Amino acid sequence: MRLRVMTYNIWGGQNYEEYLRGVPAEACSRDVSRVATVIKESSADIVSLNEIFNCEAYGNQVEQIARLAGFEYYHFAPALLRTYVGGYYGNAILSKYPIVKMSEKKIPAEEGVRLSEQRGVFCATIDCNGKLIDVIISHFGLVPEEKVRAVDAVLDFKSNSDNKCIFMGDTNSVRESEHIEKLCKAFYITNNATGEITTWPVEYVPPERQTFSSPLWNRQIDFILAGDEISVNKTEAIHSLASDHKALFSDIEI
Repeated sequence: MRLRVMTYNIWGGQNYEEYLRGVPAEACSRDVSRVATVIKESSADIVSLNEIFNCEAYGNQVEQIARLAGFEYYHFAPALLRTYVGGYYGNAILSKYPIVKMSEKKIPAEEGVRLSEQRGVFCATIDCNGKLIDVIISHFGLVPEEKVRAVDAVLDFKSNSDNKCIFMGDTNSVRESEHIEKLCKAFYITNNATGEITTWPVEYVPPERQTFSSPLWNRQIDFILAGDEISVNKTEAIHSLASDHKALFSDIEI
């Protein structure tokens, strides 16, 4: 059975075009309809979403996107309480097929460590016309210790799965990092054959315009990883200013 799976960090639905025109990130408007259009036009069957809200200020963004993009099944997995918007921030999944089981693991913040915040990893079991697939989703933190615990959580889900399995999400890591290398003991990168596909940011940012020091600039940090039991036909990125990340999709056979 062929499926198109996608991972997409949606930047909370913020308007990236405004940001490129010089509007501060915190002042950019939010409208998930642009994200929904990208997803709908991609013809994806299963979508991983990072940096998504379910709160008083912005509403239930996964429900909004599901309605606009035509997905019957969806789930939001809260990672962190954001009191200033009256709700939660986390990850989500959209599916054209029934989600029959959900399991979640919290990745605690490193106490007293700058940029550390609670994250989460979840696994959704999806019934694709009688074939079960486990989809593991996360958005890794910026602190190395958080990434180690997130990778271990992903691998724990994989080792305890009796189904075909994929991992999707923003890893805040490049492919040669120890974190991706460890994941690749249980999975393979779906775009191995074509090489690295830059996913962040959408538009190339030269060194003199980079607003903070990081090896992640202009690299692939969003990944789709597949178990050996899954074959991949192609993997591509979608260039859109609906977010600061590109959406990445793979056509797989299960």
